[in-house]
Amino acid sequence: MRWRWFIYGLLLIAVLLYAWWEREDIEETHAHVPCPEWQGRGVCLALLADLHARPGDGDYMDEIVRRVLAAKPDAVLLAGDYFNGHSAESSMSAAELEEHLRPLTSLPCVAVLGNHDYYYGEDEARAMFARLGIPLAEGKRIPIRPGGTELDVAGVRCMYTFPTPGPIAEKRPDTPLLFLSHTPYGTLFAPPGSFLAVCGHTHGGQLCLPGGKAIKLPDSITPPVLTRGLHRYKDLLIYTTRGLGTSILPLRTFCRPEITFLHVGRTSSGK
Repeated sequence: MRWRWFIYGLLLIAVLLYAWWEREDIEETHAHVPCPEWQGRGVCLALLADLHARPGDGDYMDEIVRRVLAAKPDAVLLAGDYFNGHSAESSMSAAELEEHLRPLTSLPCVAVLGNHDYYYGEDEARAMFARLGIPLAEGKRIPIRPGGTELDVAGVRCMYTFPTPGPIAEKRPDTPLLFLSHTPYGTLFAPPGSFLAVCGHTHGGQLCLPGGKAIKLPDSITPPVLTRGLHRYKDLLIYTTRGLGTSILPLRTFCRPEITFLHVGRTSSGK
């Protein structure tokens, strides 16, 4: 009987060591997104979410930025939860995180805030993005020109934090519109005609069974199908990234952190 518990203990230790290792084993995921109204060459958009930067995570933040820049995307979409936890003690400071993110500003960037950014401090989070020169798309439409093609990025405020979406910019005629939200629920408020909505928040489940099924869903308002990956839901194409950090437990199982590269073009091949 004692041998059985000894084996169980060894298995538990092995799982915890694997989960500790996997939390920083970044996967680069590529998704091809058709946009019939796209003009010009196809482009690559990097999607980052849920950094949950903790004290001492500087090397990990630098590795994320290095890998994004090495892929040479045309623009970067930032989907919230850059800070971690409910207090300054559990999160990297805004001043330090700003310096780690600054190299991304060599590319067009657009962002929204997540619920942990409000926990950390909305004013400090907004001030950090203002210093970086990265516009926040909450309730706004931000025009960018990745690859020389005109693209609008509209956003919604964090629907985990607020009970209503607040103002949402409408789509402009003849201009592709991508919708940026922190949560999957927020993507459901995308203006009609949006060719894609992107979000994070779920961490892909973070702690999953083999095959990627989440042990526990992140909240009661996220449709389970939108926990991770690219899906068509209620006539809208939605991509939910697994994100790059962890919440509560610094562990991941069968749910590697993810940098997403969205290849957008007129066809399903992104060309």
